[in-house]
Amino acid sequence: MDTIVLCNYSTYQQNSCKEKPVREDDLPQNCEGIKYWAKEIDPAKAPCIWIKINCHMFTKHINVTFEDIAEIKSTVETQLEQMDMALDDFHISRIDYDYNFRLDSQRREALVETMRGLPRRIGCMNKSPLYHSIYFFCTSRHIQLYDKVHERVEKKKKIMPWEAEVCRQEIQCFPGHIAYVRQYYDLQPTWENWVNLDRQADYLLRARPIFLRGDFYPLGRAVELVQRSQLSPTMRERLCDDLRLISSGGLATLKTKYSYNTYKEHLTCFADLNISPLTLPQKYEYLGKIENPFFHDRLCPAFCFCDE
Repeated sequence: MDTIVLCNYSTYQQNSCKEKPVREDDLPQNCEGIKYWAKEIDPAKAPCIWIKINCHMFTKHINVTFEDIAEIKSTVETQLEQMDMALDDFHISRIDYDYNFRLDSQRREALVETMRGLPRRIGCMNKSPLYHSIYFFCTSRHIQLYDKVHERVEKKKKIMPWEAEVCRQEIQCFPGHIAYVRQYYDLQPTWENWVNLDRQADYLLRARPIFLRGDFYPLGRAVELVQRSQLSPTMRERLCDDLRLISSGGLATLKTKYSYNTYKEHLTCFADLNISPLTLPQKYEYLGKIENPFFHDRLCPAFCFCDE
């Protein structure tokens, strides 16, 4: 979990009387990882208050834990008490779920370049990505993978200790998505509903069509492992052809070759063999193998709000 943005605008929308004016001096003092500000939205009412939390900056941890969330919540609640306000007065405006893992610089570079073999239509956001990042399509969610170290360097910012040698897979949920979930699934944008690790796990796991299962191998080694598998000779041959096809044209070439059901069946076969269909580019063959670092180690909860 990375960024959490909350605001209390909904409180003012539901209150017909004019609220007490808010001054910047009345807001809690910013601390490392937590920032407060007031912004006028409706001239007839007091400015609404915004809170932005950078979880990693606050906790100094590579990934946020249950204990970290409890500490963040306790800190915000204590600060809001200074204004005679409570966390229940605020709703989630945006939240970024992430999973961070450490790889050496060569493997980070190889992984990001290998992931560029995903279908081009996935990377159709207007935002120009940094060189060591990949941004995936969505309307009100952004799904991305990037080399945190290179991102900090390219932005000319200091690399913090918890960012060293880190790659990040991230899903950013913007106001439009949160409003969609509220409207169609009746999930209120409260702290308890959105700031929890089970919901983060659900969103990360629902991104498996992008963060495929299976370890990454050079083409020759991946073909060899498929040929040594217990699959039928016909399926082994098809999967080997798939690997060669994807290696030259990316995963999109496989989608154009088969029907959707056959395409999914072949991806399932690769996952069962723990082999990624995206093979390492030739210049990274010397690495031999990159174990799949993505978030696949939790059972998927029953709920899902990622299909709009």
